[in-house]
Amino acid sequence: MPERVAVIGAQSLLGTHLIRALEEDTNWEMSLWTPQSKLDAENNNDRCKFFCGDSELSAAVKSCGIAVCLHELQDLSAAPNVDDLKRTNVDFVERLTKCCQEAHVQRFILISSYFVQCSRRWPNIYSRELDAGKFANDAPFPEYVRSKVLAEEIVSKPTSMQTLVARTGPLYGEGDTKSIVCDMIKTLDSNNTVTFYSDKDGVIQMTYAGNAAYGILKALKKMLEETKTVPNETLLILDNTPIRNCRYLLKDMICDERMESTTEVTFLFWYCIHCIMAFLLSFVPSLGATYPSPDWFLMYFYHWTFFSDFKSSIFLQYKPKFSYEEAKRRSSEYYKNLSSEKITCYSWEGFVESC
Repeated sequence: MPERVAVIGAQSLLGTHLIRALEEDTNWEMSLWTPQSKLDAENNNDRCKFFCGDSELSAAVKSCGIAVCLHELQDLSAAPNVDDLKRTNVDFVERLTKCCQEAHVQRFILISSYFVQCSRRWPNIYSRELDAGKFANDAPFPEYVRSKVLAEEIVSKPTSMQTLVARTGPLYGEGDTKSIVCDMIKTLDSNNTVTFYSDKDGVIQMTYAGNAAYGILKALKKMLEETKTVPNETLLILDNTPIRNCRYLLKDMICDERMESTTEVTFLFWYCIHCIMAFLLSFVPSLGATYPSPDWFLMYFYHWTFFSDFKSSIFLQYKPKFSYEEAKRRSSEYYKNLSSEKITCYSWEGFVESC
C-alpha cells in the first residue's frame, strides 16, 4: 500500500523536484501544501491531494505517515525582517510539528541550510555535520541563520516522531526563480553586462535541486525501512556540482555571449563599500530589504565553503542521481528560456511565497 507523505512548501524549487521524484516512484501518495494558492491539479496525478493556507495545515498532515517541511523564508538582505523570519522559520515549524504530533505523523524531515554551520572568519572546508550552536557568533546572515537554528532545535526535541534535519546549500535547476543564477539573468537583461566582485578566489558549493530531491527521497525510504536507527539525525545533502568559484557555474548555466564580456573588480575594496552601504541602508528598512547583506558577496565570491557528504553516502547509500553534465544540460536549457519578467525578486530579498 502506498505511503502518504505531506510535502509542506510544495511550490518551492526543491518541492517541485521532490514531487517529480515521488511521482516516478509508485510507492507514494502526496498531500501538497502551499502557503497562498493551491498547485494546479491538472499537472499532477490522482495520487495527490492539495491544501493551502494556515487553515488547512492540520488537514494536510492528516493520514500522513511522513511530513517534509520545505517551507521557509530566506532573507539575506542588509535589513532582514526579523519578525517575518521568526514567523515563517520558527513559529510555523513549531505549529507544524504540533499538528504532526496531533495527527500521529511518525516521521518528520526539516530542510535547513548549511549556512548554520558556516564561519565567516575561517574557511569551511570538507567539514561534516557540525553543531550549529558553535557558529552562533560567527555565522553569515545571522538573523536568517538564527531562525534556522531555532527551527532545528524545535525538530530535534525528543518526541514520538523520527526526525531528520537535512542541510542543503544554494540550489539551482528547472523551476528556479530565486537564486544567484536568476540574479545574473535579471542583471544581464537590465544592464547587458555583469560585474563580478572577485579575484577568481573562493568557492561555494551549490547543488542541483533534482539531486537534493533524490537525497530526500532516499532519506524517506531509510526512515521507513529502519525505524530504530533514525531516531534523530542531521545530514548534509550535496551532489557532484563542481566545487569552484561560482562565476564558472554561472557561465555553465547561462549560455549567453554577454557572460564572456563580464567585468571583474577587486573584491576587498568593493566589499568595504558594500559594508558601508549596507550599514547605512539598515537604518531605512524599506531600502535595506532590497540591498544584499555584505555576507552575500563574501560567501558567493570570496570565501571558501564546501562540505563532506560522507555521512549521507554511508548512512543513506546516497549517490547523486544526475551527473553534473546532465544537471547542466537540464538547467541551462531551462535558464536559456527563463524570462527576467518571471524573476520577481533578487535571491537575497525575503518573500515567503517565492521561497
